[in-house]
Amino acid sequence: MTEKYAILGHPISHSLSPYLQQAAFDEMKLNCSYQAVDTSPQLLPELLTQMRQGQWSGFNVTLPLKRQVLPLLDELTLSAQNAGAVNTIYKKQNRLVGANTDILAIEDILNNQRLDPSNRCLLIGAGGAARAALVVLVNRGHQVTILNRTASNALFMVSETNSEDRADVATFAHPNIPALAKASRLIVNATTIGMHGGPEPNRSPISQEAFNSEHLVFDMVYSPEVTPMLHHALKAGSDTIGGLEMLVGQGAYSFKLWTGLEAPKVTMERAVREAIGIG
Repeated sequence: MTEKYAILGHPISHSLSPYLQQAAFDEMKLNCSYQAVDTSPQLLPELLTQMRQGQWSGFNVTLPLKRQVLPLLDELTLSAQNAGAVNTIYKKQNRLVGANTDILAIEDILNNQRLDPSNRCLLIGAGGAARAALVVLVNRGHQVTILNRTASNALFMVSETNSEDRADVATFAHPNIPALAKASRLIVNATTIGMHGGPEPNRSPISQEAFNSEHLVFDMVYSPEVTPMLHHALKAGSDTIGGLEMLVGQGAYSFKLWTGLEAPKVTMERAVREAIGIG
């Protein structure tokens, strides 16, 4: 019998997770299928009920469900508790457990960079991915400025992640955003700005003059591979990290939670690159 997995969210047609996970299942010769299921918050409880009944073996969840799923689960891993957001659901006996593999992927990425805890960071966004990034950055000892459209959402995120001592908040109405960027060693975009198929595909969240050769710029958007923000950063001589690395990393951790097996990351990345037509 085929085990069924899916990514839940709305909208969901842009997701590359089906290519990523199906390639991994096929490579490991597992009788599993993976699909994208367009899911409103109202439909989420029914899908979780189906998972409890054995119709599904596991889920990824993305916008706008990463926080809305929390009260519907039986248990949260420490990473999900810390972030206040879930991106992976798996079964432990008859219980549904929510995990946050975004945190694990971000930790891996930043551990491979030359970052000192004294380096200040600029984090753009206040959604589920931003929560994961904030938890990692604060745990590493960084001071973080959060740049978001609405201060209230960012302040709520700071409060829920117990980051008050290490985070401050600014909005896009700030009179000198380039100065905020230049005060930071690491700049992280955790919004959908610049995403192919998103509401603002041709924009960078901050302007070109904000970047310089001292920056490390991490854009979590994975399509296109070089986003408008990364284009600005590369022109300024910044070091850059694209969202594809995080996509594969978080997907590999989800795969391991579901199957107990190490994910074939090279195969997963190849499948995503083929799906979006990059070498």
